[in-house]
Amino acid sequence: MVDFGIPANSLIQQFFKQPDLFKKSEGNEFELLRRYQQLGLSANAVEQLLTNRQKEKQFALQTMLDYLAFKDCRRQFIINYFDETIHQVNHNDTCCGNQTNLEFLEKINLAYAINDKAPKINSLTPWDRILTQLF
Repeated sequence: MVDFGIPANSLIQQFFKQPDLFKKSEGNEFELLRRYQQLGLSANAVEQLLTNRQKEKQFALQTMLDYLAFKDCRRQFIINYFDETIHQVNHNDTCCGNQTNLEFLEKINLAYAINDKAPKINSLTPWDRILTQLF
């Protein structure tokens, strides 16, 4: 019924047609629908708003994945993303491609990251949960 906290269109329609049925319902999706109802939005307006928001989140995620997979100059990628007027960057040995060798990491003071003496982190938040919180 709910995809990442976004109510399904059928739930939105049902909620707006028969709000009394959902008075005791709990959860983020119901709080969201109640708030939109208080703002005077119609069920169709809420559907459209949430659909647009989902598209924005999907675009942002795809852009991040594209950046991670990008094999050329990442500085150029970022400039293009933000539509800066500079269309060509001055390249150096730290801006292009996937730099993962030790020499590169030493240049940017990150050589410890692949060393056994690197600080250990016992508990990491799963990346998908972090993405859900961001978007």
